[in-house]
Amino acid sequence: MFAVADTAMEALRVCALVEHVAQVYINAKAIGGVKEVPSKSSEAGRRMYLKRTRPEAKNDISDAG
Repeated sequence: MFAVADTAMEALRVCALVEHVAQVYINAKAIGGVKEVPSKSSEAGRRMYLKRTRPEAKNDISDAG
């Protein structure tokens, strides 16, 4: 896996998140299929994740990315 970020710690965090999402996808597929998450829920989840993992970035949580 390859990740680019401002710091090594942030790149490692991205790799861990990608691995976790891949595990969730594989498990969901194994138990009956993958369903798309509505964009509103996805955006809310992203905001919560960023708030939990990057408390110093409170003001840039609304960026698209």
